[in-house]
Amino acid sequence: MSDVIGKYGAFIVETLAAVAFAIIVLSYVKGGTIARLVQEVLADAIGGGL
Repeated sequence: MSDVIGKYGAFIVETLAAVAFAIIVLSYVKGGTIARLVQEVLADAIGGGL
């Protein structure tokens, strides 16, 4: 298991950082708060996924 973490750990961290950055940028573009944007994204994901 530690081999997997060592292999993909950096990739996962970079991906999470990129996602967080995208959320922040989108929140500024939309002129809303990050929390509201996250709620919208989660609502879309839950509504679309289920």
